[in-house]
Amino acid sequence: MKTFKIVIIVFLLFFHIATAFVLTKADPDNLNFLMTVVDYLGVLMIGAYLALILFIAGIVLHFKAIKEANHNVKELENQVTNLKAKLYDKKELESTDKSLEVRPDANDQKSDQKKKDQNKE
Repeated sequence: MKTFKIVIIVFLLFFHIATAFVLTKADPDNLNFLMTVVDYLGVLMIGAYLALILFIAGIVLHFKAIKEANHNVKELENQVTNLKAKLYDKKELESTDKSLEVRPDANDQKSDQKKKDQNKE
């Protein structure tokens, strides 16, 4: 798509340079030059319409690229959010595993107490 945009820009640049060249050659006192331009009016109109179509195509492609970039940003933000959630869940899981390792279950404490009582007897 970038190459198509470059082609559009080059063509529009060429069109504007050609138009500027024709306008600089136009002399208000030279009626003969204006008559020759009238002979090529059909070609000039086709060129003008083609330039207008290419200009509109360039604008459409520009807005399409902006929309695609915004979509990519939203998609990346969603991925970041999902990764943060996974990281939070992993940290929570690790913290609960550590807390389980630090303090034994209540059942284990009762069985340890029974063993101590039996050892005393």
